[in-house]
Amino acid sequence: MSASLPLSLSLRPRAPAPSVDATYRALLPELPLPLREVAARLPHRLGLTASPDGTWEDFVELPPNRDLPFYAAEDPARPGALVVSEASLDRYREAHHWAGVFGLVADRLADRQVAPDPALARLRAIFLRAWERALALATGDRRLARGAIADALAAWRRGVAAERRALALGALDPAAYAAITGQKLRWIAATSRCLVAASGDPARALLLQRAYDAFLFALQCRDDATDCAEDAAVRGTSIPAALGYPPGGLFRAAPKVARVAVALAEAGGFQRLASWIAAWARAVDARRAPGIPLQNELAGMIVAGAWEEADLLAAPSASPPRGVHRHAAQGA
Repeated sequence: MSASLPLSLSLRPRAPAPSVDATYRALLPELPLPLREVAARLPHRLGLTASPDGTWEDFVELPPNRDLPFYAAEDPARPGALVVSEASLDRYREAHHWAGVFGLVADRLADRQVAPDPALARLRAIFLRAWERALALATGDRRLARGAIADALAAWRRGVAAERRALALGALDPAAYAAITGQKLRWIAATSRCLVAASGDPARALLLQRAYDAFLFALQCRDDATDCAEDAAVRGTSIPAALGYPPGGLFRAAPKVARVAVALAEAGGFQRLASWIAAWARAVDARRAPGIPLQNELAGMIVAGAWEEADLLAAPSASPPRGVHRHAAQGA
């Protein structure tokens, strides 16, 4: 997908950012030898890459997914400046990398896209601890880090359980689909939300989370439209079938939801992120979806509209990660 996107989507920091794979390789020598052998080719073992030598960044292609802390660290009052130091940003990047590695392992196991394996379960626990350590170091507050991760994992578990119930019944409501997706993927922005909240602006951090939740839902719509056959084979049904809509409807929902993400990012002063997602939405919108255009468009409007109903974090009472208020008050 990313190869045909506009060149403007290749926005990167001025200085080379630490890569997911560099962070990952640094831990491998510390693993017990049997786990090290599994971990050395883990992206392929999880089915994320075709080649046994495939890397995490072969799978995680989109710049915001790779380096969301960079986009989150934008200072809304000073274009081009950061709300944290470069050294602090790199610490958040490391935490984001471990969140990604942990989340991909946990998600593939939960979705039964990889066979249960004691080695994978042990690695999942190791990666979770690495995420917590890195986030505690980045924030300077272990309580904040543990609370944010606990909140994200609680949402993930709710989403996994709700999705299993829905797919077992073979029926899924659009609002439930949006809510489940938001819950299952909330961990992806958890580290970057901490970055913004720890700089003293929990309200802006919430806008970042909502914006990225919306963008991830847009991505998920496209993935679920593409993976119909695989999902039906592994899980007994596909998302479009459970929704009762053609796959093309989910394709058409993606750019519509992405534009919601753009508006939320702009409201939070995340202009670099808003610009990137807007360009992505334009590129996706220009592509022809399979199926009957009118049916696709109507289904896309319904699925995209369901996001507003499912955006539970939009409520004024929505809580920031546990520990944020105390941490922000300390001026960290």
